[in-house]
Amino acid sequence: MRSVFSSLFSINSESAFLFWHGIPIRFHYAYELYANFEDLLKWWEKLAFQSKGGYEFVLNTDIFLTEIKSHWFKGNLRIESDWMVKRSHGALAAILNQKGPIDINIFDFLREWKVILYQIVNSIKKARIDITDAQEKEKIQRLIRIVNRIEGQGVLYTKSGDAV
Repeated sequence: MRSVFSSLFSINSESAFLFWHGIPIRFHYAYELYANFEDLLKWWEKLAFQSKGGYEFVLNTDIFLTEIKSHWFKGNLRIESDWMVKRSHGALAAILNQKGPIDINIFDFLREWKVILYQIVNSIKKARIDITDAQEKEKIQRLIRIVNRIEGQGVLYTKSGDAV
C-alpha cells in the first residue's frame, strides 16, 4: 500500500484538511493518510458497523502526534484528543488542546470522510493497480464496504452545506 499511496497521491498536490473545532490541519494523502491507514481503517470500520464502542490510537502527521480517544453509543460519537507538537507549532497545539472534545453524530462524521475514502478506492481502480498481496487486497475490500455503508456526503462537500 505504501507504493500505491505514494504513486497515486503526490505529496505536493493531494491533501485533505481536518477541521478540528474549525481549525484546519493539513493531512497529506501520500504520507499521512498512508502512515495512519491501518488505524483509520479500523476506526472507520468500527464506527460504520458497531452500534457502540471505543477506539484509541495516535494520529501521526507531519507536525503533530495526536492521541485520539473515541467512544460512541446510540449514534453519537465523542472524540477526545491530545495534540503533541513534533515541530514548531507549539502555539497551535496549545490552542487545539484547549478546545475540548468533539461531539458529533457518527454518520455525520463518516460522511465527512466518505469523499476521501471513495477517492482512494476510485484512484486505485482508475489506475488499474493490481494489488496482489492478500492482506492489502482485503483492506481495500473493507474500505469499499465502509464507503458503501455511508449514505450521502458531508456538508463540506455539498453546495448547500456550511463548513463547521
